[in-house]
Amino acid sequence: MKKMLAIVISIFLIASFSALSQEASPDEIYTQALALVGISDSEALSLFEKAAEGGHTASQTEAGRMYLNGTGAEKDLSKAYRFLSEAALSGFSEAQYLMGLLMMEDHPLYNDYDETLKWLRKAADQDHTEAQVELAYHLYGDYFYDLNDGKEAFALFSRAAEKGNLVGEAFVGICYSEGVGVEVNEKEAYKWLVPAAEKGNRNALYELGYYYENGIVVRRNRKEAIRLYKLSAEQGLPIAQYAMGYAHYYGEGVNMNYIEAFNYFLKAAEQGLPPAMYAVGICYTYGEGTVVDGEKALYWYTNAAYYGEEGAAYNVAMCYLEGFGTERDRETAIKWMEFAAEQGDKDAIEYLEDLK
Repeated sequence: MKKMLAIVISIFLIASFSALSQEASPDEIYTQALALVGISDSEALSLFEKAAEGGHTASQTEAGRMYLNGTGAEKDLSKAYRFLSEAALSGFSEAQYLMGLLMMEDHPLYNDYDETLKWLRKAADQDHTEAQVELAYHLYGDYFYDLNDGKEAFALFSRAAEKGNLVGEAFVGICYSEGVGVEVNEKEAYKWLVPAAEKGNRNALYELGYYYENGIVVRRNRKEAIRLYKLSAEQGLPIAQYAMGYAHYYGEGVNMNYIEAFNYFLKAAEQGLPPAMYAVGICYTYGEGTVVDGEKALYWYTNAAYYGEEGAAYNVAMCYLEGFGTERDRETAIKWMEFAAEQGDKDAIEYLEDLK
């Protein structure tokens, strides 16, 4: 009965708004559209588009958001760009933020890192919290490639944290912990990490787990570290999944369990974490937690090797040399062994003398 009543109300609202929108102003149409979001997304999108035609920036933004996310219609990046760019050029901070996200899409026409930073910075300069955090996160990552000194990232995280943004709070602590844009101060980091972890932030949970594992600021407590790693891993953080896999693989803080280890390693590997890729290759090589599968082992070793993971290129070479997961290919094996040697792999350097 309640479901039927909800359907009737939805139909009534759609019919009413459709009639009203014939003579309504852009602001009124925008308000009507907002009321339909989640009830009839396609109708809401239609109304947003109608208001957007008159230059209504909020409607342009919402229409762009819906096309970007595939809400109310199929995902359409070209339409998202058309609506969002108009609003963004008008100075609307939410549209600028969404333009930044659009420019991160895996698409040849829109994947542009410089444009991503440009639009996020424009929105961040208008004190848009989510844009500040997103921009800071990109700059934080760039710091580790020596592309900046990390100071802007720290400042942006701090501004977001001051407004109670959870991710901002967590990364202020992480910046203090790692010395990104600020001097390393583990006690100060701990002060930020604890409340962020208590609120469930996955990055803070992992970092705090690392503190407990290594006895930083707090007394070393492997059990507490595992508890925190697991909470973070359950939220999908790759490094936490890898930490749980490592713990189960070696039986550190938990019972040794190759199946659990493999499952954690695979989740992290599928998200692109190189050490996890290498670990999955090892598991497939020796049948630890899974079946022996040379092709899959070679696949994961190769992926890890492209990221420069220590030992991966050597194992790729050995697969080709021994015909594990592929046909024997001495020439290809030598090339991979040389690649490993160039990375400083001592085993590869020694083995090359026997191969040539």
